[in-house]
Parts: sequence; C-alpha cells; structure tokens
Amino acid sequence: MLGAILPMLGKDWSQPGIVPLFSNIKRNGYQIIYLTTRAIGQISFTRSFVNNLQQDGLKLPPGPIISSPDRLLTCFRREMIISRPEYYKAAALRDIKNLFPSSTNPFYAAFGNRENDAVAYRFVGIPLENIFTVNQKGDVHHSNATFKSYPMMTSKMKELFPCQT
Repeated sequence: MLGAILPMLGKDWSQPGIVPLFSNIKRNGYQIIYLTTRAIGQISFTRSFVNNLQQDGLKLPPGPIISSPDRLLTCFRREMIISRPEYYKAAALRDIKNLFPSSTNPFYAAFGNRENDAVAYRFVGIPLENIFTVNQKGDVHHSNATFKSYPMMTSKMKELFPCQT
C-alpha cells in the first residue's frame, strides 16, 4: 500500500538498482510489461512513476502499463482486506497470454513483491526458476538463490536472462 501512496507524496519508493537491471533485461531482447493491482484512477501516478524513474543515468525501459480497471476501494479491498491480488493479476496475464498461439508462452520471467504475485505468475506458466520476489529490504528471492540487491542480479544477467537478440 505504501508503494501506491508514497510516490503521490513525492517519496521515492523504488528499489536501488532496479532501473539498471531492467535496462539490461531489455537490452538482452526481452519486452517488459508493468502489471499493477492499482486502481485505474491511479494510472496517471503509476505512469508518471514508471516513465520518470531514473537511476545511474538510466530510465526504466518503456513498456505497457497494465492497471486494474476497478475503482480504488475495490482494489483496496482485494489487496488489503481479502489479500487476493493474485486473482486480478492471474486474469490479466491469462488474457495477455490468450493473445498468442496456445502453443506459445509469451512470458519468460516475472518480478513481484508478495508471494501472491508468484501464484499468479505460476498460473500462466512462468517457470518457478524465473519468478523473483522482492522484499522491502530489496532482497530478491529466487527458487535457487537470494540476491541481496538488484545490482547483484545484474552480475548474473547471462545466466538469468540470456541474450535473445
């Protein structure tokens, strides 16, 4: 919830090293989409955050921002009261996946900040070894390792995100 509110108040809620990591992922040939359970009424704040976040002289790679079509209170209820944001994320990812031939999985990897996110990612067939869960300290948990930061992940780019181009 703080990640949705603090940027509106001018506070930086980003994890150090995320922009260089995502920039390297994009450079290796992967398309990035940003999926959030934030309400559609928050899309301008979300878009501004994604489009303006800079670290180490880099900006986040461009990509579509998929936001919940629901109102703020509905999203708040789903996220904070019933704690089931994965319902929306799984449905949104399923709809995207259905745009491709059934023999294709367009998703290679996914990042989230809760175990619920991993449930949604597994639902659409993202391999467990390509799901990354980030805690508030910036530790990135992965099926085979825990990286203490995004910059540590960047050092493993060749193994985690092999070049596609």
